[in-house]
Amino acid sequence: MSRGRRDDVVTIGSFAFERGGELDLDVAYAEYGDPEDPTVLVCHALTGSQYVAGPAPEGVSGQAAGWWDALVGPGKPIDTRAYHVVCANVPGSCYGTTGPASEGPDGEPYGADFPPVTVSDWTRSQARLLDELGVETLYAVVGGSVGGMNALDWAKRYPERVERVAAIATSPRLDAQCLGLNTAADAPSRATRTSRAATTTAVPNPTRVSPSPGASATSCTSRRRR
Repeated sequence: MSRGRRDDVVTIGSFAFERGGELDLDVAYAEYGDPEDPTVLVCHALTGSQYVAGPAPEGVSGQAAGWWDALVGPGKPIDTRAYHVVCANVPGSCYGTTGPASEGPDGEPYGADFPPVTVSDWTRSQARLLDELGVETLYAVVGGSVGGMNALDWAKRYPERVERVAAIATSPRLDAQCLGLNTAADAPSRATRTSRAATTTAVPNPTRVSPSPGASATSCTSRRRR
């Protein structure tokens, strides 16, 4: 089998989000190495994608393309000659997994109607994907920034499936400073929702990711309904 990158999208079926909302979820992922080798799950950060290493497809660039190329690959710290590496694009993101830009039941993008997303939603969707791939136990879960929060949540939520965790530049929750910065960054979106609420029915909160009830960070930019 080729040890190069292989991309695919799996429909994992009906998915209930932690903070409400349910829909049929597609999960896009990339895998490297031989599936017979021990599996390492790499969790991407907020601006990342499933394209951990090597060139990304056309239209994917910047921090979303080959963002850990120095760490993942043959002869590198996460050696794809020895490990089967999987990275899943998380719900609410922009690179193939169902998110705000995806088409909803009415044929329009979900936009702000997409359910709020938490880090635990990321973890549970990854677990469902790994079930589809036939991966029961992970040699390691590795991630940085909010991807590190994702890795820590794996240890908390599925300890029986994880042998080791490498959580980099992260913490189990956001501190007061980060919450304040998040609130400031979210102000334009709150103003838009307030304006819409004046002429339509109540608008749900924007897509968020949060490792705990008191911590959240705005997800990638999404298209809103026309």
